Amino acid sequence: MKKTSKPTSSMSNVFKALTALTFAVALVFAMTRLHTAEPNTATDAFKRLATLFERHVTSSHWQWRVSNATPMIMLVHYNDEGTETARTPVSINKNGWPTGEKSDRGCEKIWSSLVAAPLNVEEFKIYARFYTEEQKGANIHWCRFSLRSGAYFDYFPNTGSVSELKLN
Repeated sequence: MKKTSKPTSSMSNVFKALTALTFAVALVFAMTRLHTAEPNTATDAFKRLATLFERHVTSSHWQWRVSNATPMIMLVHYNDEGTETARTPVSINKNGWPTGEKSDRGCEKIWSSLVAAPLNVEEFKIYARFYTEEQKGANIHWCRFSLRSGAYFDYFPNTGSVSELKLN
């Protein structure tokens, strides 16, 4: 008796390869099109803190104006229910805006006095950096508050302006 073995045809191998390739392409398509990215909760929370920071810059300025231009005010912080949660002293410059020493530490103090919270959000560190540069003969300085992810906003103590949150 004669044993016969079926030879593997090259057509069968091509069919298997095309099937595998089609499956791989469909899988990649499904992963890229159907994947919904999770929201970046740290950036969202940082945005809320930036808004709070800006609100407290403005309220500090108006409190300074009604306090006969004193070099320091006491900022009262409230929670969402309207209950007082903290009182922090805020140094105010001659223009009536929250200020601090011209250093990273000074920026940290500005943050803590206006936000009444540590420099972190969702367990991520918020970096407070001091910057200065010469522009048209004037020395401009500002504080930059940022996350490691690249999101940041700037605060300019001379004018009290707070930049929009920028995402990198």
